Amino acid sequence: MSDNLAARQVQLNANALPSSAEELAMKYQSLFQDYSKIKAQHTILKKAVKKERSENVVLQGNVKDKEKELRKLHGQLDILTFHNERLSKRIEAVQELDTKGSHFSLLGGAIKKELEKSNQALDAAKADLTKKIEENEELHAELSEINHIYTDNLNGLYKQISELEKQIEELQVERSLLQSESSQSTSLVKEKEELSSKIQALEDKLVSSVVYGEELGDALADSTTFPTFFFLPYAN
Repeated sequence: MSDNLAARQVQLNANALPSSAEELAMKYQSLFQDYSKIKAQHTILKKAVKKERSENVVLQGNVKDKEKELRKLHGQLDILTFHNERLSKRIEAVQELDTKGSHFSLLGGAIKKELEKSNQALDAAKADLTKKIEENEELHAELSEINHIYTDNLNGLYKQISELEKQIEELQVERSLLQSESSQSTSLVKEKEELSSKIQALEDKLVSSVVYGEELGDALADSTTFPTFFFLPYAN
């Protein structure tokens, strides 16, 4: 039995344990730091995606407001154009009657002044509309470029998030393996200590047996040795 235990002890000494407790602790600490760092990056990227979406929503809202304002200006321009056309027709009608009397001439002059004011308002509205159209076109171009950048950024962020999630999954697997390795190492160390204790106990027992055997041998040797005078004959 002692031979088997000794062989087991030699085998345990020959086979290195997976890692020392200190090495496992260092590995686990490094793993935890990497995991925390990646989780922090993951959170930052998630916030960046949310921010990109919010900014894009704001830009879309600005474009809608500009388009609404543009439609309003178009409506005002249509009204002014219609009013201007009516005034022009009235002037033409008055000019036909101009030769009939001063009353119509005065009426025609008043209409002409109204038409001039209308034309001025129409010209101002056209200029304002042209400016708004240019601003709207610039805004659409800017939005198109921003959407392109936004899409690229978003795709890049999603790619990084996917890679980080993969790394997190790999780190979780590695952590499980480290925990298993640590448990196995602890079990082997405990088994080694138990076997060492058994071997020491057997060695102590063996030493005691040897000492006892030597003492017993000495005692037997002493018991078989007699004094020489017991074998001498009596003298007459």
